[in-house]
Amino acid sequence: MAFTAADVKKLREMTSVGMMDCKKALTEADGDFDKAIELLREKGLAKAAKKADRIAAEGLVKATVCDKCGVGAIIEVNSETDFVAKNADFQNFVHSVAEVIAKQNPADVEALKELKINDTQTVGEALQGQVPGLMVTGKGAPGESPSLQLRGSSVLNTNNSTALVLVDGVPADFNFLNPEDIESINVLKDAASSAIYGSRAANGVLLITTKRGKEGKPTFRYNGSVGVNTPMHMPKTVSSGQYARIMNEAVANMNQDPIYTAEQIAGYENGTDPNRYPNTDWLDLTIQNTVITRHGIEASGGTEKVKYLVSAGVDHQTGIFPQTQQNVFNVRSSTDIQISKKFDISFDIRYQLRDMEGLNNQQDIYKQVIAADPTMVAYYTDGTYGYNAGFFTNPLVALYEGGQKFTNRHEASGLFKLNYEIVDGLTFTGIANVKYTFKDEESQSRKLVYKNYFTQETIEKGQNTFSDRRDQDNYYNLQALLNYKKSFGIHNFDILAGYQQESESSDWLKGARSGYPTDLIWELNPGPKDNWSNDGNGEHWALASFIGRINYDYDNKYILSLSMRSDASSRFAAGSRWSTFPSVAVAWRLSQESFMEGTHNFLDDLKIRASWGQTGNANGLGLYPSYTLVSTGGLILNNSYQQIAQLKTIGNTELTWEHSDMFNVGMDARLLNNRLSFTGEYYVKNTRDILLAMPVPLEYGFEKNAAADPFKVHDLRSAIRTKETEYEYRSGSE
Repeated sequence: MAFTAADVKKLREMTSVGMMDCKKALTEADGDFDKAIELLREKGLAKAAKKADRIAAEGLVKATVCDKCGVGAIIEVNSETDFVAKNADFQNFVHSVAEVIAKQNPADVEALKELKINDTQTVGEALQGQVPGLMVTGKGAPGESPSLQLRGSSVLNTNNSTALVLVDGVPADFNFLNPEDIESINVLKDAASSAIYGSRAANGVLLITTKRGKEGKPTFRYNGSVGVNTPMHMPKTVSSGQYARIMNEAVANMNQDPIYTAEQIAGYENGTDPNRYPNTDWLDLTIQNTVITRHGIEASGGTEKVKYLVSAGVDHQTGIFPQTQQNVFNVRSSTDIQISKKFDISFDIRYQLRDMEGLNNQQDIYKQVIAADPTMVAYYTDGTYGYNAGFFTNPLVALYEGGQKFTNRHEASGLFKLNYEIVDGLTFTGIANVKYTFKDEESQSRKLVYKNYFTQETIEKGQNTFSDRRDQDNYYNLQALLNYKKSFGIHNFDILAGYQQESESSDWLKGARSGYPTDLIWELNPGPKDNWSNDGNGEHWALASFIGRINYDYDNKYILSLSMRSDASSRFAAGSRWSTFPSVAVAWRLSQESFMEGTHNFLDDLKIRASWGQTGNANGLGLYPSYTLVSTGGLILNNSYQQIAQLKTIGNTELTWEHSDMFNVGMDARLLNNRLSFTGEYYVKNTRDILLAMPVPLEYGFEKNAAADPFKVHDLRSAIRTKETEYEYRSGSE
């Protein structure tokens, strides 16, 4: 019985098996679909369940055998599209999954999904080292979101170089997710795949999909874990005796007298008088292992019409510094309702409470600890802190006695989606996301007291200070999408058009007092009323976008993708807000060509691809760089306080988007019945029109702490003289 390319495609969609495997099965079955499916099952290649409208044909295959139990496992991890390097590149991840399967031997696919590789990792930690080109960095503080960089930074301001994270299609901070709720993570690196996400995709995109309820009887699951993280690759330090000898050698090379006498060096080396001649390992005294404890429960189930999932989790984590920790409580529910064959809706509700305790001076203490030499005393033998004359005095006093910072953060969000099939192949999708965040941060700064062990002299530095800050944030995201999917024989189309709008408003208020007579009560009211301060601010931004994409493939052999996204940002002035980011990608599956038939005995798939795309960036200069800002202050005139106003920044109405252009060429190959895979990539990424704040001289009347403006000013004296603001902005290097 003869079969066509459309039959191969149909079998592939039914089984989610690779194109060449489907072709071989149909050939062997003489075009009989049922027999072909059975053949695929026998070979262990068919999936346990079909995922509608999602074909994953690229990936890695790992085979392993457990030496102790004798169980073997073969696992294939695939990506969904032809243009994106996704989890299929997770070679270490694939290896770990295969080993877990072999050791724990799950009964079926559902049991497999419940297995955990490492329960103690956060989402960011789990990604670290798993994706080529992805760099995950953090400082180790509890609750800190690590920075994610894909293929390096595209901007000069590294604070804005992190990748865009989308959770179920809407922007979110992945560090505020319960790892137990995550179903999958996909990584978009090249511009052709990320351009559809617009201005914030210049540094790559992480697509996170959360778990959903499934049809069946109610199921309940508990997961708990305890883990320990140990700092690695810490700097090696010298002993106090070695340090003294090295310093003497250094000054001798400069023809100067020795710093340390022979008696002092002998005292450091024999260690008989640790009060006078200490040997301090500052890193060992400050850096500790962190402990992570995690508990989670989950309930799911449903019918054909209604499916649900409810989960809750509690995490506890200590920091690398003593007296630092965080506690996190997560609650999430998801509901999917099938109203009709053409109409379905879903609701997601999330709430998180994050309670963090940190040290007030922990941000800068690491630099002080590294700079402190081993001849400085940390503790006297009576247990009191050591006093060392000099710039740093004793970093431990500032760290452990300098006060604490307590942060209480609440985040609640709701996500609503609807899908309606207007006609065959044409679907409308509506998305509405609302998020509310409230944060209370209390900071205590104590007066530092030092005592000289030998003279009993007491030295005091600083004063007792307390501040309380309240932050409130409201975020809204609305999307309307039209998606048309249709096949005409061997011609397959996937067309998307839509509109998206985001807005966020935030405000904060802070009060502080200093000179508290005691550190027993930390409230604003007990503080001296003649030594107080208050501050606050409110901000708002908005982003509007039009989206368009066309995917076409001819017999799954020749593939073309075109996309366009136009973004408008409130950060820029009217007339400069809009920018368009296009992309194009092509792919050629050589293994489908007739002249490659002789290679089918060892070559399962071979594809070459190329893409070009453009993304943008509007971050790095604040929310109002196009406006001239005025700040308030005061001065004493005629023995009285007078409120004044002064220029803070000069607005630049001609500022517009940064642009990043990326060209990418790649090749994918799978051989030996998918046992071996190879991916090669070459890319070039250029960023232009870089947004950069330039300093304005103080003599022109601008604030000292705000003399950085997003332009270069020419002939400013003339501008001020004529009461006009003339400027020219230049990007990049000059």
